[in-house]
Amino acid sequence: MTDFRTGARANNPGMTDLMKAISESDIAALATYIAGLQLQ
Repeated sequence: MTDFRTGARANNPGMTDLMKAISESDIAALATYIAGLQLQ
């Protein structure tokens, strides 16, 4: 997610825009949430 924010990854402009629009703490919270998801 931080690569989208910094422009290091630019293959999805929508994701880049989203990551630039939210705060660093929101990105950290989102990463924590995604890491906790269980595959079923």
